[in-house]
Amino acid sequence: SVTVSGWGTLSSSGSSPDGLREVDVQYITQSQCNSGYGGDVTSDMICAGVSGGGKDSCQGDSGGPLFRDLADGSVEQVGIVSWGYGCAEALYPGVYASTASHDDWFTATTGLPSGGNGG
Repeated sequence: SVTVSGWGTLSSSGSSPDGLREVDVQYITQSQCNSGYGGDVTSDMICAGVSGGGKDSCQGDSGGPLFRDLADGSVEQVGIVSWGYGCAEALYPGVYASTASHDDWFTATTGLPSGGNGG
């Protein structure tokens, strides 16, 4: 599983939370994701949610992290909250920019070596 965190609303028409929130979600395959989004999800994107909906990032979470816990106890950011249809909708999981797909840009911009899957 992966975790998304942020200060966004708790539902599509809801209010903002009192503090930082996080929720555990599952990776969704690109083909499953595109069945709802009609092919708009590309290979440098990650989809994550839960079967049947109910858990997701929402308005105000954009730019926040999608991360996973590693066996050594550290955390790896794997995505950045990007877009979706509504919040926590069953056929429309959250869509995230894949950090691994942008490792070269991160390294060139920050001057730091990549810690992700890309290098």
